[in-house]
Amino acid sequence: MGFFKFVNNASRVVGVVTKPIAHAIEKTADQIKKIPVVGQVFDYATIGINLEAHMLNAAVSAAQGKRIDKTAITLFKKSAGEYKKLAHYTQSVVSFVPGVGTGVAGALAAGIALSDGKRLDKVVIEGIKGSIPGGALAQSAFSIAQGAVEGQPIDKIAINALPIPPQTKQALVTGLALTKDLAHGKKLDKALLARIDDATKLLTPELAKAVQIGSAVGIAKRMQDTIGKELSHPMAKAALSAVGKNIASADNLIDTARNMNKQHLPAFDLGTALMSGKKTNEHMLIAARNSLTGPQKKAFDSAVALQIGKVKHLNKKLNPAIARNVSAQVGYYMTHGLAGAEVYQKVGLMKEIAKGPIGRTGAASAIKEIADERKSGFWHAIKQFFGLV
Repeated sequence: MGFFKFVNNASRVVGVVTKPIAHAIEKTADQIKKIPVVGQVFDYATIGINLEAHMLNAAVSAAQGKRIDKTAITLFKKSAGEYKKLAHYTQSVVSFVPGVGTGVAGALAAGIALSDGKRLDKVVIEGIKGSIPGGALAQSAFSIAQGAVEGQPIDKIAINALPIPPQTKQALVTGLALTKDLAHGKKLDKALLARIDDATKLLTPELAKAVQIGSAVGIAKRMQDTIGKELSHPMAKAALSAVGKNIASADNLIDTARNMNKQHLPAFDLGTALMSGKKTNEHMLIAARNSLTGPQKKAFDSAVALQIGKVKHLNKKLNPAIARNVSAQVGYYMTHGLAGAEVYQKVGLMKEIAKGPIGRTGAASAIKEIADERKSGFWHAIKQFFGLV
């Protein structure tokens, strides 16, 4: 779980930038606006939102005849971000879905909100499934809907096992097929959208809710997967790396850390850009990192750790010996930013930091602070490695 804690820490501090960095991002705005997922990172709303999200929003508007309640979606994102335990998060998903609307409109709106939150891996999805009231039948309905909307063949065997009338089963098959089409970008008229809602109305309240939640999760998972594929595309990575390079030119601290990663500058620049984005989230960071090789991942982690440590210590007065040297600050902030990372990440980056005597000084100061605070065996071992005990 260490890596995911590291990414979670990162997603909490993204987008905190100085005026020079903001200006450096704007200098490349014309280029990054042209690539949807890259534009989304920096919140260029006119072009920079995933194409599927545009289509889904349009479908929801057609279904409701009005805009989705953005306040409800914002509240969900905020509350979901405050949950630290998976059980609390999954329960919030279950309770939220009917809060935006009913039928397809509610599922689509919730799916869009969910896609911008926690990464929907197998563990999270199973947690949501387990939080649904109604027992095994409701959980089965959830899985049927989730899989169908994601793009898997509709499980008619599982649908036939549900204790519902034959005409309801057929309506459910039709409704899920249409929801799948909608999630994959097909335009549906109001009559077809109404057929999706009609299918859920024939179900018991518990099964209807399970289908709606499953549809929302399926929509969100598909959107996350699509964004992940787009973000790992060479064109998107190159555009982001160009932004990161530009940011480094406006910030001496980042530029100094960048020079420690000369063999893998594009990967470091990619991390810098994502950590400076207004809309970067957990699954974006993971998708980008997963597209890199081992040594490249280390450079990416360096950029992420630097930003985490820097943001978390913005108002902290530095030791004069560290404050007057940028390399020492790099070692200090990067070491603090590694909190929550996997052991292999910590060890790999600490060895890199230790190569430079000045950076080592900053790291040593951070190690003392962390070790005194946590009293863990790992940080005691790092103290020994740095000769601090």
